[in-house]
Amino acid sequence: MTQLLTAPLIPAVCDQLWQDLPAGWQGPARLLLLSEPLNELAPARQMLHEIAQNACGLTPIDYRVLELPQDQILPWAKLKAVFQPDYILLFGLAPARLGIQARMAFNQPNRFGGALFVPTHPAAGMSQDKNLKKELWTNALKGLFQK
Repeated sequence: MTQLLTAPLIPAVCDQLWQDLPAGWQGPARLLLLSEPLNELAPARQMLHEIAQNACGLTPIDYRVLELPQDQILPWAKLKAVFQPDYILLFGLAPARLGIQARMAFNQPNRFGGALFVPTHPAAGMSQDKNLKKELWTNALKGLFQK
């Protein structure tokens, strides 16, 4: 009985859902591109900027590239409040990394919480494979950004 009373009801990792976003993260931004840390992967980081500017037709003021360490959860409610995004591209990240417990179709726009989410392949792999980039464009971005 004692174990039941002293056992944590909510895992400690869930505490991140109530923490503030990292300092310096400011909005608004129409598009958020979220990825694992890219470290020395300059081609992958450059590819994210090219997607936002060339495929989505946005200027640097309209989007943010955010790198999320493996053990970190970013609370969607706080991201939404700070950035007010219309679109979120998740490169190799599950929606659960934003505290979202919902199933989302891969490489497809998914409406949730007033925004459109597109979960897709990790940026590192996509930067080296034109077929993966084409798949993202054809299945998601073309319908959202082509005019």
